Amino acid sequence: MLYEYHPTHWLLIGAHSGYADPAKNGHEILCLPRDEVSERDARSLLARTVSISANGASLQVGLIPID
Repeated sequence: MLYEYHPTHWLLIGAHSGYADPAKNGHEILCLPRDEVSERDARSLLARTVSISANGASLQVGLIPID
């Protein structure tokens, strides 16, 4: 997910679940400063990360979709 409404940062939020090994389940939040990273670049990073993370697996879209 990309949270667009934080005043100073783009927040990229990911959740991992369904792995048999509990250590692989969890979440991550990446904070990108708006004054250094454009919205376009933040969305591009999110799209690349999702593509790499999927690795052929199915993904569920979060509450805040990427356009």
